[in-house]
Amino acid sequence: MEAKDLSKSELIAVLEVIEDAVGCDSEAALHGTILRVKELVCADYAVCGLARAPAGDPLEVLTVINGSYPEEWLRVYMDERLYTKDPVVRHHARFTTTQLWTDTFRFYRDETSSTFLHRAYDFGLKNGLTSGVFDPVAQKTSLFSFAGDGEEAFGVHHKKVVDLVVPHLHRAIIKVFEGATGVSSMLM
Repeated sequence: MEAKDLSKSELIAVLEVIEDAVGCDSEAALHGTILRVKELVCADYAVCGLARAPAGDPLEVLTVINGSYPEEWLRVYMDERLYTKDPVVRHHARFTTTQLWTDTFRFYRDETSSTFLHRAYDFGLKNGLTSGVFDPVAQKTSLFSFAGDGEEAFGVHHKKVVDLVVPHLHRAIIKVFEGATGVSSMLM
């Protein structure tokens, strides 16, 4: 991935995020790291998670680390298993590239997606970008979402920044999860 379009200060911030991710050894450390990425991409909200993703089976959420998403939204999202209706998650289950929500929403115009999006909008989750990594051997997938409630959408520049840091964030969430005793969730 070329980073030639990033400013010197952005490149330094990206390297600092990568350094933080490499050193992550707890949910609190990963929480701080995803908040740094949130600031770097000018997002209002950040969240990450890890799920078991066996071929053909529904996702099994292993952990969620909330950076700054509304707590009530995450409770509803998890309690009602809205990740099975979320067009971003549905798309990510098939294509693990960094995705701009505006692009994803163009492909999911069904009633389930529309209903989900209206609920998300009520919590200020209107625009965003999501990325992650699928590990076919472990059958685990990570997800890192950054969202905003403004009308201004995220763009290619933000996508480039996320592309640079996500492989390191993925290794960090795997390390944190495998170092934890059992399934954990930090909803701050």
